[in-house]
Amino acid sequence: MDPKIYNAAAQGNLEALEHDISDPLDGFLTVNQSTILHICILSILVEEKFPATGGTDPVSAARFVEDVLNRCPSLLLKANAEGDTPLHVAARYGHASIVEVLIKHKKSQHQDLESGVQVDQATTEMIGKQNNKRDTALHEAVRYNYIEVVKQLLTVVDPEFPFGANAAGETPLYLAAKGRFPDLVSEIINKFMSPAYDGPLGETALHAAAFWDDEGMTQNILERYGGDLCKQADQKGWTPLHMAAYKNNIEPTKLLLKSDVEVAYVKDAEGRTALHIAAYCNNSLVTEVIISMCPDCGEVVDNEGRNALHLAVMMTKLRPDVALMIQDNSPLRNLLNQKDNDGNTPLHLYCKSDGYHKRVLTSPRVDKMVFNKENQTAYQILRSKNFQTGDDLKKMKNIFEEREDYRFFNNGRVLEVGYADNNMEELKGEDVKLKQEREKLMEEEGKAAQVHLVAAVLITTVTFAAGINMPGGFIGGDDHPHPGSAVLEQSVAFKVFIITNALALMLSCSAVFIHLFIPLMPSEDLFKTRTRFLQLAFWFLLSSMAPMVLAFVTACRGAIIAMDPKIYKAAAKGNLEVLEHDISHPLDGFLTVNQNTILHICILSILVEEEFLAIGGTDPALAAKFVKDVLDNNGNTPLHHYSKSFWYHERVLNSPRVDKMVFNKKNQNAYQMILTSKSFPTDDDDDKKKMRAFVEREDNGLFQVHD
Repeated sequence: MDPKIYNAAAQGNLEALEHDISDPLDGFLTVNQSTILHICILSILVEEKFPATGGTDPVSAARFVEDVLNRCPSLLLKANAEGDTPLHVAARYGHASIVEVLIKHKKSQHQDLESGVQVDQATTEMIGKQNNKRDTALHEAVRYNYIEVVKQLLTVVDPEFPFGANAAGETPLYLAAKGRFPDLVSEIINKFMSPAYDGPLGETALHAAAFWDDEGMTQNILERYGGDLCKQADQKGWTPLHMAAYKNNIEPTKLLLKSDVEVAYVKDAEGRTALHIAAYCNNSLVTEVIISMCPDCGEVVDNEGRNALHLAVMMTKLRPDVALMIQDNSPLRNLLNQKDNDGNTPLHLYCKSDGYHKRVLTSPRVDKMVFNKENQTAYQILRSKNFQTGDDLKKMKNIFEEREDYRFFNNGRVLEVGYADNNMEELKGEDVKLKQEREKLMEEEGKAAQVHLVAAVLITTVTFAAGINMPGGFIGGDDHPHPGSAVLEQSVAFKVFIITNALALMLSCSAVFIHLFIPLMPSEDLFKTRTRFLQLAFWFLLSSMAPMVLAFVTACRGAIIAMDPKIYKAAAKGNLEVLEHDISHPLDGFLTVNQNTILHICILSILVEEEFLAIGGTDPALAAKFVKDVLDNNGNTPLHHYSKSFWYHERVLNSPRVDKMVFNKKNQNAYQMILTSKSFPTDDDDDKKKMRAFVEREDNGLFQVHD
């Protein structure tokens, strides 16, 4: 499509199309096979948080669409590469005025002279036309909750018109319920005689309504379809009641059970009812509703033979609401000792889990001596754990009252499952073996703790010593206003060193303290609490290493780069006032990595009139005053740098106190550098002026090479 045509369509400018083109309007297509109607509708500007530009307003767009359709009615059903007609696009973006124009042309009886297609026939097909995703315009409008567009479409279609599922398995009613659009649900239900309710993966619109805890939406769907829809399950076997139980939605649960109480007995693919789901998720409110409206559903077990109480106590982090509710419910007390397919009672599974609550399964009606098919009691399951937590110890104390002797198990039940008295020695041997394994584990932990303690003490010692012996040393002498303070106290690297070193010291000290505290803990808490404290100490130890390394790096950097950025910038700008007000150290103590003094920095930063001017420095006159006030030399003196430069000022380094005969490490004085440092012969006036300044003070030793 020509850019001029594209822009005219985007702006709704029909005059540009009439003047610049002579071909039929349906012949202009983009790469995506979009027509000028698609472009115009997509370019309509609406009030958004981030408004777009380059489009047209809805009124102008509606006028453009109407004029184009009057000239070329075949564009009404013209689809792009994605199968979208102009109606799809208008419905997707909620342009009600465009939809109104398109519907108006549906009702017209004019004939398209270009294609010979009857407009009324084309527009009849328009409403139910599907794109490549099998979405109709109604699907698009419902998906994005454009209720005005939905109403316009519903006034045109036949109440028995079949709006089926798209490629994703979604019907308009399901999309409305899934999006939690109760008004759209009401519009669709009231318009159609029997609207499709299917969703993907076997779900229905009732599943979606139950998921959202929307009483009105659930009520509308139930009134239209009755209780038959309540029992319809998805691919997992979940009914809408399963969904409501999973989300702990009370009102949909009540409505579903009132519609058909038998839905409480429907099992999913794993044999679980809605009560199982609610119990497993600890949704106590829904559990209470289901039990009150269907008391005997608690007797239903899943494919593994587990009841709701089994699932309620299996959670790793136990939330006791449902378990206590079932435990305290008299009609459900038979669930307390019910076995699953492996012979495990809820108490067995409770002891296998890591959760704990002081009241769960402590009822005297709970049989604590029952055996599973592995000939284990719940107490033995607790004892057989490799790592006993504090919650395990509490379970032993609260449920079994710390009865650890084997007479607790030596009863008729033992003989019933195949144990004889001569097997007691075997049980005792297993207990001794378990005790030995725990002792071995504690011994290994003790060895590791010793290594960790040594490492923690070393880190503590190193960081403490680093804090006492500051990098860069301390300021000495009584003539200084702050004797004894750190030389690098103004350095950013030094400040980071102080923070990281203190953090490493604190963490390593915490690890040392924990290691010293462990032997003082009561023996009954050693197995679990001791392990947790050792893990905590090890975490402190690891955490102290990172700040220790960072402290070392910043200490090295602070010692190398001693000049504060504020001092560097002040020297570069020739600002002596900053040096006088903000520093208290001797001026010769401020050095860069290259051992340059503040004089070197000032002279190197002088700005001159060059083809490419630099920034951030100072002018020659200010530099001259700065150098005169804080004269210094070290290595290559400021005079050496001045001699190598390409600029000149009559006052710079012209003081009689400046030593013009000093030699650098290459045995060169400043005058010799003027002659030898230039890579080409120069007639530069600045160089001549510099040499003239030297000649005016010429003596016998000025030009001699230093021995």
